[in-house]
Amino acid sequence: MVLQDIIPTSLMALSACGAILVAASFLPRATSALPAVYGAAGQAGHMPALEMYRGVLALVVAASHSMAFPLFREDGLLGGLTGLDGRKAVAFFCVISGFVIYRSCCGLGASQEALRSYAIRRALRILPVLFLAIALSLLVTNNVEWPLVASEFSLIGVFGLDSVATANPTLWSIYPEILFYGLAPIIVALSGRNRVAFFLIAASVLAIGDRAAESHAVHVWKYFMLGMAVSALDLSAGGLVSRGTRAAVAVAGASLIAVDLMVGDIIGVVWPVPAEGATEGEGNGLAAVFSIGLGIGCALTVFGTVRSATVNGLAALPVFRWLGSVSYPFFVLHQVVYMSAFGWQFEAPRSFSGEDAVTSFEDPAAALAVILLGTLALATVVHVVVERPFMRLGRRLGRPSTAVPDQVTAASIPA
Repeated sequence: MVLQDIIPTSLMALSACGAILVAASFLPRATSALPAVYGAAGQAGHMPALEMYRGVLALVVAASHSMAFPLFREDGLLGGLTGLDGRKAVAFFCVISGFVIYRSCCGLGASQEALRSYAIRRALRILPVLFLAIALSLLVTNNVEWPLVASEFSLIGVFGLDSVATANPTLWSIYPEILFYGLAPIIVALSGRNRVAFFLIAASVLAIGDRAAESHAVHVWKYFMLGMAVSALDLSAGGLVSRGTRAAVAVAGASLIAVDLMVGDIIGVVWPVPAEGATEGEGNGLAAVFSIGLGIGCALTVFGTVRSATVNGLAALPVFRWLGSVSYPFFVLHQVVYMSAFGWQFEAPRSFSGEDAVTSFEDPAAALAVILLGTLALATVVHVVVERPFMRLGRRLGRPSTAVPDQVTAASIPA
């Protein structure tokens, strides 16, 4: 059997497994028998709503990346359903990361033992799955030249070099997140007592400063700060906010997100910043994609729902626990499945052109279902075989010899 036959057959087998996992997620007995796959109730990172958001956002990002291929883009129905810019979902990912990582850092202080524990847990949480995704991307695209391999595994993209050659440019958001994880303890230590004000000011300064920037890594940092701001607010005053107030905040946040998705960057309308090569007055740069209004909407939504009994009850359903638990491997691996299904090789640096892709799929709806279900199955295997064992290793190696405040596990996205 030639390679052209093996790949579609493997994808079909994976998608069948994914369909079985989806069906089983609605069967209580199946989910209770497989806690490593679906997660135990009440243990979804201590904040089920955020885990649910991660799972849904990962699906949105994967669906949006289908638009790189004419098979999906030119289809009347799917072209509209999956036309959402996945970078909007990344903004929400970053707010969630800021929210959760603040809780991991706010009690660390300057203790060398605590910082060591934090670093080990973060590294073993993120890097094993990421390195696996990088290795698969290099193999699938047949990019095994030593300079590119060295560039990928050295994580040089962490330094915000958007022009770095890469076998999988969809991993771009993982690099600023890794940098954020490294700097988060320092940022929290510098925030002083008025932490909410500090993070809000930092987000505002970053939002103003990135208006003329054309770097993805620069734009997402304001979202990290907004996430830390609402996390600090939730810890300091969250218990005093009434259920009705939180619901109103969540509605306001969802409304801001909807306005950004339908209308675009409101600030950009008033204060346009032309992208490179754009005509005067034409504000079509990345600032219009990564808007501060979108970030505020995501932050308000998180603050308004993170303690909601209704939302957390929905998030406790097995299907959402499962999506949340596999969201990180799903995020970093979905493009590997696309590249396998379409024989697509990226043209470095960072090209999303899938015009020359060749595939045996003819029906776009069936192809998208196979790819998403297959990725879910692959992500579940990676979660059980790679992610969970390394997380356990991180907790064991990172266990401090002295008492350290409990830390909340966070995943990207992302990263």
